[in-house]
Amino acid sequence: MKKTLSVVLTSAMALSMFSAVAFGKTSADFTDLKDLDAATQTKFDAMIAAGIFDGVSDTTFGLKDEMNRAQFAKVAALIMGLEVNKDLTTSSFTDVSVTDPANGYALPYIEALKTANVTDGYAEGQYNPAGKVTKEQLATFLVRVLDKDAEAKALTGTDATVSGWAQGYVAEALALKVLANNADGTFGGITNATRDLLVTGAYEAKQQYVPAGKVSVTEAKATGVYKATVTFNKPVDTTKAVVSLTKGTLAVSATTTWSEDKKVATLTTDTKIGEGEYTATVSGLDAATVEKTTATFSAKDEQVSKIDFVNAGDTVAYSKNAVIKLKAENQYGEAVSMGTSSFTALVSGQAPASFKKDAAGNLVITADITGSGISQGNGIVPVTVYLNNSNITVSKNFKVGTVPILSKIETGAVTYSNDATKLVAADETASIALNLFDQYGNPITKGQFVSGEIAASNINPVITPYEQNLEIVKAGSSFATADLFDENDNARVQVKLIAKVDKTADYTVNIYGGSSSATATVSVSAANLPTKVEFDTSAVTLAANDASVYVPLNVTDANGNKLSAQDIVDNKDRMNFSVTNGTWSIQPTGSDKGKLKLTFTTNNVVGTKVYVTGQINQSQSNTFVQTSIPVQDARIAERITVSEEPAAKAILGASDDVEFQLKDQYGKDISDIDSNIANANGQTSNYRIKVEVTTEGTGTAAAPKTAHAPTVVTGAPANVTTYYYDNTQFDDFSNGFNLTSTSGSEGKVTVKAVIEKASNGTSNYSDYSSAVTRAFEAVKSDTALTYSIDTVGTLFAAQDKLTAGFTSGEALTAGNSQFDKKVTVIAKDSAGNKVILPSNYVRGISSSDPSVLAVDGDGTDAYVLGNKAGSATVSAVVYTNKGETINLTQEVTVKADAIAVEKLVAGETSATYTGLGYAYTYFTDGDDTLKVTDQYGIEYKNADIAKYDAVLGLRYTVSVVSGTGNVDLDAKTGEITAVGTDVQEFLITAVSPNGKSVQVLVARP
Repeated sequence: MKKTLSVVLTSAMALSMFSAVAFGKTSADFTDLKDLDAATQTKFDAMIAAGIFDGVSDTTFGLKDEMNRAQFAKVAALIMGLEVNKDLTTSSFTDVSVTDPANGYALPYIEALKTANVTDGYAEGQYNPAGKVTKEQLATFLVRVLDKDAEAKALTGTDATVSGWAQGYVAEALALKVLANNADGTFGGITNATRDLLVTGAYEAKQQYVPAGKVSVTEAKATGVYKATVTFNKPVDTTKAVVSLTKGTLAVSATTTWSEDKKVATLTTDTKIGEGEYTATVSGLDAATVEKTTATFSAKDEQVSKIDFVNAGDTVAYSKNAVIKLKAENQYGEAVSMGTSSFTALVSGQAPASFKKDAAGNLVITADITGSGISQGNGIVPVTVYLNNSNITVSKNFKVGTVPILSKIETGAVTYSNDATKLVAADETASIALNLFDQYGNPITKGQFVSGEIAASNINPVITPYEQNLEIVKAGSSFATADLFDENDNARVQVKLIAKVDKTADYTVNIYGGSSSATATVSVSAANLPTKVEFDTSAVTLAANDASVYVPLNVTDANGNKLSAQDIVDNKDRMNFSVTNGTWSIQPTGSDKGKLKLTFTTNNVVGTKVYVTGQINQSQSNTFVQTSIPVQDARIAERITVSEEPAAKAILGASDDVEFQLKDQYGKDISDIDSNIANANGQTSNYRIKVEVTTEGTGTAAAPKTAHAPTVVTGAPANVTTYYYDNTQFDDFSNGFNLTSTSGSEGKVTVKAVIEKASNGTSNYSDYSSAVTRAFEAVKSDTALTYSIDTVGTLFAAQDKLTAGFTSGEALTAGNSQFDKKVTVIAKDSAGNKVILPSNYVRGISSSDPSVLAVDGDGTDAYVLGNKAGSATVSAVVYTNKGETINLTQEVTVKADAIAVEKLVAGETSATYTGLGYAYTYFTDGDDTLKVTDQYGIEYKNADIAKYDAVLGLRYTVSVVSGTGNVDLDAKTGEITAVGTDVQEFLITAVSPNGKSVQVLVARP
């Protein structure tokens, strides 16, 4: 074979047919394959069954025999599914002859490879049939079978045991895992390949081989009473494929699972597969990638094919509750699904006391083997079981042994009450399933314990190593029958976690009974208990006049998992802290929940440090930590910001307002500060706000929104009014000023605010901060302005899609509907500045298509409402400042798309509990409310959200975060009707149908 193979794959690739032919032999027929592990035996069985390989003799496979080129030619041709003319006697190569006793058999296979352009021989006119196949040649062949030639050529390698031409092929074969390196890490490419490498390599290639062409269903068949399998010719995109099953024209409900190679879909049906014709159909795949989408099969009703005894032996104990087991199989090899009423069981000619099915589907007879005429140790008990109204029957004479003795214990699966894999929280249990056997290998039943034939006290579970928070569940000092069996009479031992632990560990449960013992492992996870605490002071600012400060804590458990704020609160007693000049507590509720609150006895001194230490109680390791927080200058009024900007200009008596926010030197909002604030040098300072309102002309004015008397300043101009706000009145200042203008008058008002400071108790205040100034100008009534309609945006086809009165008080007319929009007129001066108007002055409004867009107006304001999907032009007649009327137009689009929540926002994320009421009140902070905005730009607030539930569908949920008890809340309206007295915190969530949500944490004060 040439070093550079030219592999041409055919559509009949035998790699996809390994299981199609059965030759009768398996790996078990060859002595040198019997020691293979189960996974490798499966690979050999597949290759042998497909006829690709046979042994070198009837009993020997030749596992480590080196393969020559003649043998390889046969295997390669079969693997590739090449057409082979076995009657061919003429060879293209001078060294290949049909009369050669050693290699003549390979002539037709060698010619098939040549015809397929797989090989041109070894040298000119020669094939070298007796030559060996090297590992790197085998690697090259397998890589090209998988159509990975281009990938291999792009790779390089540095393995000195591989020829230069083969480095890329070997690297790709290793990456594909069709071959592996030797134990020393090298490949050994120039060494000869043995038969086992070709078998396993070809098998692995088969698993990855994807035939050319489209996806097709190749077979469907019933494989169980509740199971059908659908086979495909190549892997299927399981993210898209939907496999369905029908019986005639009726759909059969089923759950689909896919094989690992994505070529087989197993349908588990909800109903039995019975007599009839079934069709399996695949859908969901791209049509261009699919050829055959259906397959049919005939099914029969479930039939019992045989009944067998499955007892360990032919002897049963002399017991009132002896167990005899049988398995009744159906045509699929399953335990039959039919119940015991379909069978008759006779023990010594009598019906047994109990005849039922166990979890594995076995028929279980529990019979009294102590009756009259039955001798202990040498009696015979005949047992017969038959399928009613059939000739399927099984009979056996069982020997009667001595009384039952617990001789063997086996442990089964360990299940956890939390449905997890470890115990975590207090009172969780782990159940260790037990299988108990008597001296004859037969199961021991609960009845044998109840009757006293076997004592439950003989069973003794012990947990190692000792853990004080783990215990065996039992009522007394030793086991009783009630401790040993669950409600279904299945034997088990329960292990209970009494309290959370702070380490993860596995515990061995040794279960002793009679002369036997068994073990099981119960896993316990470190719960969310603190084992390490750290202070996060990176964002903590401690000012000298702070009465308290919150320090975030990073607390982790033994697994390194960070504890939540609630976990920290729940475990506050396991932590201990100290602080200089104060006390500490863990904040139990609110936005600072779980933080360390430091409360100071007196004001701290600037330039000093506050020292904080912490430690975990009951921890198994040293967890002592400490930090220091430097004391900064006391908080003062540092700067003024504008929280609500006013319009720059107004006309015709329009008004506006301006609002402020005061901030300290650390950027925090403040509403008041101390007086006589000391600094590091021992000097004291007082701060106040000075506001000067200056008017020009007669058309404007400004007055505090919160009543505040002005101060007469000697020598001040007549047009200047001065207001002073001391350190306790900063909130009044922040509320801002109303700005007004007078129709027909011109003028300008300026509001100037500055922070002033006085030192060492004097009254000599001077400017401390930069001044913030905002002006509001009333322009001439006849100023040249340009007008336009503010963008209306898309409207909802409310009149078409909704019914008038669909919610209480709702009218579907323009000007009266939740779904209309106001037509807003915008005026700008020649410089492009927006000039605020006191009114929209819309004298008239019309629609180019009332069937699409409805309009209405009152002579000042106007509204538009969507009727049905489409576009229309709204025309508004607007009265201008010059007494003229102009016509403004805008095209408006109406859509019929169902209303959906576009935005959901809340004004508050934490709140203090004030009593029963509606959830939205806790989401509200001043003017900021719970607000829904739909995709049309329509806003719904507070109670209106529930009012328009028919289109919004918002729902409220509530969960208790800390404390005990319930919170009752109406999911639709958000009305809170009850809060348990012991509930400390609860979380309200508002969620829309499309998944948008907001939350507010409500805490008792």
